[in-house]
Amino acid sequence: MVHRGFTLVELLIVIALTGLLLGGAVVFAFSALPVLQLAAERQAVEDVLRRAQERTVNGDQGGVWGVHLESDRATLFQGTSYVERDLDVDEVRVFPSSVRASGLSDVVFQIRTGETAQTGTITLTVPDAGRSVSLEVNANGLVSS
Repeated sequence: MVHRGFTLVELLIVIALTGLLLGGAVVFAFSALPVLQLAAERQAVEDVLRRAQERTVNGDQGGVWGVHLESDRATLFQGTSYVERDLDVDEVRVFPSSVRASGLSDVVFQIRTGETAQTGTITLTVPDAGRSVSLEVNANGLVSS
């Protein structure tokens, strides 16, 4: 007599192994999330800085452009300073609630050359995960990580 099928013990072992694999995948996904968020926000800040520089060099709307960074956002603005900017053309990138920015707060680019007098480091951090990335802005307006 041939019996086909699985025993209860075999089914329980398969269910337990599946649960362990899924649990490991969930833990891995949550530990990778801060790294992915930082990479995405680093790229977004770099893109905003490059857009401001490009708009200044190209003379978009006849003025200079800059980027203002606060702990929870990056603002692309037109004007020689964030305080004296044209509010109508602001472009704001709000960071996810887990990401915080610090360091250099304003970068304004010079017409034609794309250079800047504001140099330094911008640091993006996920405090709960203890992870951070940095961007360096040099006098030529180049951004590197």
